[in-house]
Amino acid sequence: MKELDIIKSDIDKRAGKFSLQKIKNNKFIAFFLQKRLVFNLIFLLALFLGNCFASWVSYPAFIFLALISLFDNLENGLSFLLFCLPFSLIYPFLSLIIYFCAIGIYAIKFYLIYFIKDKGKFDWTVAIFALLFLIYALLPIGPYDMNLLLKLAIILVLYLALFAMGKRWKVFRFALNLRLVACSILLSCLFGALVFVSPYLQSIIDLPTANGLYRFQALTTNTNVLAMLCEIVLGILAYQIIKEKRVVDGILFVGVALAGVFTFSKLYFITLGIILIGLFVGMLFVNWKRTLLVASIFLGILAAAIVAIYFVKPEFLKSIIARFGDFSGTFDEIMNKFTTSRWHLWQETFSYWGAHPICIFFGRGLGANAVPKLPFSAHNAYISMIDQLGIVGAVLFIVPLVLLFRNLAKSEDTKISKAIIIPIIVLATIFMGEDLLFYISKF
Repeated sequence: MKELDIIKSDIDKRAGKFSLQKIKNNKFIAFFLQKRLVFNLIFLLALFLGNCFASWVSYPAFIFLALISLFDNLENGLSFLLFCLPFSLIYPFLSLIIYFCAIGIYAIKFYLIYFIKDKGKFDWTVAIFALLFLIYALLPIGPYDMNLLLKLAIILVLYLALFAMGKRWKVFRFALNLRLVACSILLSCLFGALVFVSPYLQSIIDLPTANGLYRFQALTTNTNVLAMLCEIVLGILAYQIIKEKRVVDGILFVGVALAGVFTFSKLYFITLGIILIGLFVGMLFVNWKRTLLVASIFLGILAAAIVAIYFVKPEFLKSIIARFGDFSGTFDEIMNKFTTSRWHLWQETFSYWGAHPICIFFGRGLGANAVPKLPFSAHNAYISMIDQLGIVGAVLFIVPLVLLFRNLAKSEDTKISKAIIIPIIVLATIFMGEDLLFYISKF
């Protein structure tokens, strides 16, 4: 034994400079390991800034994301993935595929730890209904293409995420990750402003207009995508403000709200109004005097801004009124203006259902992307869900969601407050004007 100890000691001395313990004891490396979340986010941010000027930079950025999500702990890995979400919606599509691969790698890692290391239990009821939905979605009702596969992948990720939230809520670090996503939206908006100086961004971002108004879209390919991101985050931030009453959440709420304003999305302004009303009512129960004071200041600033715009740039105010306040014409024309031509798309779908009533029960298949006979989506998640899945498929899709949300609400770690009604109403409103996972652009 003594000889073995001497040999081992000699080997340790020779390899001392390569010793893992010695590396860990290095104060610079120890500091990096302690603050690696911040350092890795800064490095990713630098890569995304480079991506605003060259498309190829997105590849090392998302490959790096996949690696750190795999090798870091579950908590940090999820934070990296969520932070990168607003930066993953820009061309080229290969970067988006790598991003989905990173999510897949993280999900495999999470469930290996949950089932093997932690010996977690499987929810057979949810699994059976999810399997029934999968079988139904793959029936030869509609087309088989990339849209079908991507929709199924997104739905699977949704199921897995909700199951994971119910079982390991602390991994999700709700407050921290919500703030990270809000910050990443604001940073992506700053980077998106580089479209005026970056030839690469100018080649992939169109700067759309409506009634003479430039509609901001940050680093997304569509203004509605940015508006929808802002709506979802604002709804959750409102919930968090009422629940925890943190100033930082209020500051982020104002920043994200302003970012969404410049999309000039009608649905965004409707949703923002609902969120502000919900936030106002919720905060009245917390501190009614301060809430009334803040509301008065907000309304005063809003009125002053409108008056200033009227005197400084009246054409801008007229463009806003033209986009949001034109209600002339027949009922159908008014509805088309108010819904940005969505009313016509909904009518076309209803007409198709009238001629083919079987579609109401069984749908046209999850791969059916657009409104029948038109190359556009319905821009309504409720209509698109029935159109593609039918009532039968919609029930099979919703049942696992209900079971997963019930498990999440029962979890002792979540501690959901009554203010959750705000993000729920926000999502219900978004479903009225967007398809969400029921439409994916062909590529």
